[in-house]
Amino acid sequence: MSGSGLKLSLRQIASAKIDVTTSEVVIDGVSGPLEVSGEETDLRIVNAAQEVTVRSRGGDVRILDQVGPVQVQAEGDRVEVSWATLFPAKGSLVQNDGGSVAVVLPPGAACRVEAETRYGRIESDFPGVAVGPEGTKASGALGSANQSTVIRVVAERDITLSTRRVEE
Repeated sequence: MSGSGLKLSLRQIASAKIDVTTSEVVIDGVSGPLEVSGEETDLRIVNAAQEVTVRSRGGDVRILDQVGPVQVQAEGDRVEVSWATLFPAKGSLVQNDGGSVAVVLPPGAACRVEAETRYGRIESDFPGVAVGPEGTKASGALGSANQSTVIRVVAERDITLSTRRVEE
C-alpha cells in the first residue's frame, strides 16, 4: 500500500508493506512481518507479533507492545519502542539520526543492550546495564541473557532505557 496525505488506520492484519508520505499511520495487531516507509509521517504500531521494519524521515515513530524484533532507521524528533515479551528472540536495531529514543522492556527481560548517543545523554533503570562516565554510551546484559540477542540503540539526542513506558 502506498500514498500521500493519508490517515491510515489498520487493525488485525496478517502482514503489510506500506510506503507513505505526509501521512498518519496507526496499525493495531499484526500477525506477520510488517514493513513501513514514511516521510513526514507519524507512525504508531501496536501489538506486532513478528519482525517490524521501519524507515522514517520526519515524524515520530512509536512501536508499542512489540513481540518480535525491530529494525528502525529514523530521522525524526522521537522514536519509542516497547516490548511486551521477556525474551526477544532476535536482535534489534533502534536508530534515530534526528532526535531521541526511548526503549522499554518489561521487568525480567533477558537480552543484551548496547546504546550510544552522539549529542545527548543516556538514562537507564535497566539492572545490569551500565552507563559510561560521560553518559554517551551504555551496555550490559539483562536477566540471564542470551548474549547473541542484542538490542542496539543509536540516537542523535537523548536515550532512555526503562522498564516503564513514556507517557503520551
